Amino acid sequence: MAGDTHNKGYNAARRMLEAFASVGAETFDLTTTTRTGEKAEFRRLLTTARLSRMLRGLLAAPETTQHNVIVRPYSAGATG
Repeated sequence: MAGDTHNKGYNAARRMLEAFASVGAETFDLTTTTRTGEKAEFRRLLTTARLSRMLRGLLAAPETTQHNVIVRPYSAGATG
Protein backbone atom coordinates (compact mmCIF):
# COMPACT_ATOMS: atom_id res chain seq x y z
CA MET A 1 0.00 0.00 0.00
CA ALA A 2 2.83 2.42 0.83
CA GLY A 3 4.30 1.70 -2.61
CA ASP A 4 1.08 2.86 -4.26
CA THR A 5 1.22 6.13 -2.34
CA HIS A 6 4.88 6.62 -3.26
CA ASN A 7 4.16 5.91 -6.95
CA LYS A 8 1.28 8.41 -6.95
CA GLY A 9 3.54 11.05 -5.40
CA TYR A 10 6.32 10.30 -7.88
CA ASN A 11 3.93 10.48 -10.84
CA ALA A 12 2.48 13.77 -9.61
CA ALA A 13 5.96 15.25 -9.13
CA ARG A 14 7.05 14.09 -12.59
CA ARG A 15 3.95 15.71 -14.14
CA MET A 16 4.73 18.91 -12.22
CA LEU A 17 8.26 19.02 -13.71
CA GLU A 18 6.85 18.36 -17.18
CA ALA A 19 4.31 21.16 -16.74
CA PHE A 20 6.99 23.64 -15.66
CA ALA A 21 9.23 22.60 -18.57
CA SER A 22 6.33 22.97 -21.03
CA VAL A 23 5.98 26.66 -20.12
CA GLY A 24 9.69 27.43 -20.32
CA ALA A 25 11.33 26.40 -17.04
CA GLU A 26 14.92 25.55 -17.90
CA THR A 27 16.45 24.82 -14.51
CA PHE A 28 15.35 24.23 -10.94
CA ASP A 29 16.68 25.04 -7.50
CA LEU A 30 16.18 22.27 -4.95
CA THR A 31 16.04 22.88 -1.21
CA THR A 32 15.38 20.38 1.55
CA THR A 33 14.52 21.59 5.02
CA THR A 34 14.13 19.92 8.39
CA ARG A 35 10.89 19.77 10.35
CA THR A 36 12.00 22.91 12.17
CA GLY A 37 12.59 24.79 8.91
CA GLU A 38 16.39 24.66 8.87
CA LYS A 39 18.01 24.23 5.47
CA ALA A 40 19.40 20.71 5.11
CA GLU A 41 20.49 20.81 1.46
CA PHE A 42 20.50 23.23 -1.45
CA ARG A 43 21.28 22.58 -5.11
CA ARG A 44 21.15 25.29 -7.74
CA LEU A 45 20.41 25.10 -11.47
CA LEU A 46 19.41 21.45 -11.82
CA THR A 47 18.21 20.58 -15.31
CA THR A 48 14.81 19.00 -15.81
CA ALA A 49 16.49 15.72 -16.79
CA ARG A 50 18.74 15.70 -13.71
CA LEU A 51 15.90 16.52 -11.32
CA SER A 52 13.70 13.88 -12.96
CA ARG A 53 16.37 11.25 -12.29
CA MET A 54 16.56 12.35 -8.64
CA LEU A 55 12.79 12.31 -7.98
CA ARG A 56 12.32 8.79 -6.61
CA GLY A 57 15.12 9.22 -4.08
CA LEU A 58 13.96 12.70 -3.12
CA LEU A 59 10.44 11.53 -2.45
CA ALA A 60 11.46 8.39 -0.57
CA ALA A 61 13.93 10.16 1.74
CA PRO A 62 11.41 12.38 3.60
CA GLU A 63 9.75 9.28 5.03
CA THR A 64 12.88 8.57 7.07
CA THR A 65 14.56 12.00 7.32
CA GLN A 66 11.34 13.98 7.76
CA HIS A 67 12.64 16.66 5.39
CA ASN A 68 10.55 18.93 3.22
CA VAL A 69 11.36 19.07 -0.49
CA ILE A 70 11.07 22.48 -2.19
CA VAL A 71 11.55 22.89 -5.95
CA ARG A 72 11.74 26.31 -7.60
CA PRO A 73 11.59 26.53 -11.41
CA TYR A 74 13.60 29.13 -13.35
CA SER A 75 13.56 30.42 -16.90
CA ALA A 76 15.90 32.94 -18.48
CA GLY A 77 12.97 34.41 -20.36
CA ALA A 78 10.64 34.89 -17.37
CA THR A 79 10.46 38.06 -15.35
CA GLY A 80 9.20 38.34 -11.82
